[in-house]
Amino acid sequence: MENANGESSNNNNIARLAIMELANMISVPMSLNAVVKLKVADAIWQNGSNAPLSPVEILAKIRGPQGGGDPENLQRILRMLTSYGVFKEHVVDDGSQRRYF
Repeated sequence: MENANGESSNNNNIARLAIMELANMISVPMSLNAVVKLKVADAIWQNGSNAPLSPVEILAKIRGPQGGGDPENLQRILRMLTSYGVFKEHVVDDGSQRRYF
């Protein structure tokens, strides 16, 4: 039940924010661990170029010609880490492709 000041709604918002913080406390370290193990930064910095790469291009560099990996999942991880300043995102003009560096 909500009182005249909207306290119930405010309490729900505070609870949602607390849950999101807890989720990020787990997901950020796990994502950092994954990109370190996959050597994503090494792929981006290959030969000192630091050129923005798409998740597909990153996977091709770290997995080689045999392929493997899911570019959509890698993109989710990179976007989340971008929000924390670990990577930067470059969006191609038409917005269809995101590249990371």
